[in-house]
Amino acid sequence: MFHLFVFVLSVRAGLNNGAFSGCSGLTSITIPDSVTSIGLCAFRSCSGLTSITIPDSVTSIGDSAFKDCSGLTSITIPDSVTEIGWRAFYDCDGLTNVEIPDSVNEIGDQAFDGCSGLTSIIIPDSVTSIGDWAFEDCSGLTSITIPDGVTEIGYGAFRYCSGLTSVTIGSGVTKIGNSVFVGCTNLTDIQFEGTVEDWQAIGKVYDWDYGVADYTVTCTDGTVNKEGNVTYFDN
Repeated sequence: MFHLFVFVLSVRAGLNNGAFSGCSGLTSITIPDSVTSIGLCAFRSCSGLTSITIPDSVTSIGDSAFKDCSGLTSITIPDSVTEIGWRAFYDCDGLTNVEIPDSVNEIGDQAFDGCSGLTSIIIPDSVTSIGDWAFEDCSGLTSITIPDGVTEIGYGAFRYCSGLTSVTIGSGVTKIGNSVFVGCTNLTDIQFEGTVEDWQAIGKVYDWDYGVADYTVTCTDGTVNKEGNVTYFDN
C-alpha cells in the first residue's frame, strides 16, 4: 500500500488546488495537522483512494476536492469543518455512509451528487442550507432527515433518489426548490415537524414533487395528501 505524506504541507496552510488530481494509483494518504483547507480538485479522480481521515485543523473542503474518487468507501469529516464545497464528493459512488459534523452550516451544490452507494447520511442541526442537486442520484438512500435549522432546500437537492421512501422535514424550512424530489418514485411518507398551516405556507417551487408517488405529509396536527386534501387529527 502506498502511503503519502507531504512534508511541505507543514509550511503551507492549504492543500493546493489540484495537488493530487488524477493520481489513480494513490490508495491512502495522511494529511498533517498543519493543513487548514483542502483545495479545489485536490484529490479529484484518485480512483484508487479507499479511505481518508481529515485532521481537526481543516475548516473547509474545497470544490471538487474528492470528485470522482470512485474507490472511496469511507471518510471522516472532523467537527472543525464548516463548509463542504461544490461537487466535493461528486460521483464517489463507493461511499456508503457519511456523518456530517455539527460544525457544518452549508452543504454545497452537488456536494454528494451521484453517490449512488450512499445508504445513510446524518445532516446536523447546524446546517442552514442544502445546495442545489446536493444529493441528486443518491439512489441508495432510503430515508433522510432535514433538521429544523435548514430554511431552504435547493433545486433538485434529492432528485432521482429512487430509493427514498421517507423524508422528515424540519419546521424551519420556508422554501422547497424546483425538482427537489423529482424522480423519487418510491417516496410515500413525508413527516413535517410543523402544523398543516406551516406546511401550506412553505414556498414550493413548481414541479418540486413531479413524479413522486401518492405521498402523505404528516404534520403535528393533521395530514395533507399529494392533491392537497387536509385531514386534521381529533383533539
